[in-house]
Amino acid sequence: MGIMKIVPSQPSVPGQKVSCSDFLSYAKQFAKEKDNAALTNNINKVLENLKKLDNKDEDHAGFLRAVALEVANRQSIREQQRKEIKRLTLALRNLKKHQKYLNDQTQQFNDYLHSCLAQFSQPGKSKDKPVKFSYSKLAKAGVIVDSEVPVISRKKTYFNISFSSGGGTFDIVAKIAGVSVDKIQLSLDDLLERHANNITRLELDQVTLDVNMTIHLLNKWFLKPHK
Repeated sequence: MGIMKIVPSQPSVPGQKVSCSDFLSYAKQFAKEKDNAALTNNINKVLENLKKLDNKDEDHAGFLRAVALEVANRQSIREQQRKEIKRLTLALRNLKKHQKYLNDQTQQFNDYLHSCLAQFSQPGKSKDKPVKFSYSKLAKAGVIVDSEVPVISRKKTYFNISFSSGGGTFDIVAKIAGVSVDKIQLSLDDLLERHANNITRLELDQVTLDVNMTIHLLNKWFLKPHK
């Protein structure tokens, strides 16, 4: 037997619609007054089912909101990724241009020095004659940029540089007050490699040399043809 057949009509107010929840509340009160346990049980089941339907509606609405938010977030992330890819592509293009420039400069420099070496190896060149440089002159020219040589000894310190018998190397003999205190070899290939890799310094036992200025010095005094 349906609830509508058991529960009498709820008093209504003209112009006002009775909601389902209001009707069920009235029916539940009626069943209680009539001590109708079966009717009360049926009404409770209806209320429970209505509550489940309401929860499902809320879950569905929440799910739709979550999907909409995810779509919006994904669009934002894709836009950020597109901007980042564009930035990285531009940076890579600029790096390639700069790398090409450095490679071209290094190749030109190597070609020039190898040409000078070839000319220097011609007969009649005084390859073994050392050139004497004072400590102060090398420091003033920016060749020596750091030193452990005592200040009191620097005025008496000289460097004799000569082209070694081995191709592309130079012998450097350091003397203090005419006494040899150290002898090292410089490799032109090593200096060129440092220059190509933007390594600006070469640390020796007692002094630190500027790579570019050292190459300039060797080029001027040993590699560049003199008239």
